[in-house]
Amino acid sequence: MIATMIVCLVFAAPLAAQDAHVVGDETHVVVEPAANDSVARPLAEQHCKKYGRFAYFRHMDAPLRVVFDCVVEKPKPHPVTRPYSGRGIY
Repeated sequence: MIATMIVCLVFAAPLAAQDAHVVGDETHVVVEPAANDSVARPLAEQHCKKYGRFAYFRHMDAPLRVVFDCVVEKPKPHPVTRPYSGRGIY
């Protein structure tokens, strides 16, 4: 049962990207169906690029619906926190 689900997910993700519907404007884009944001991101980036913008993941609106904002500046990665050194100084 679990093996069947894994096989379905592995093969469904690439197919979802090929058959996905991309809808949006210069401020946001919705990609569906898509298993997760990494599957939908290339399509969202392509859409936002038309407006000179970058795709920024907002949320999963439904099980197979991914919403991105089209932003002017490329999003910066979250800062990496340094591990505690034990001396109380960062």
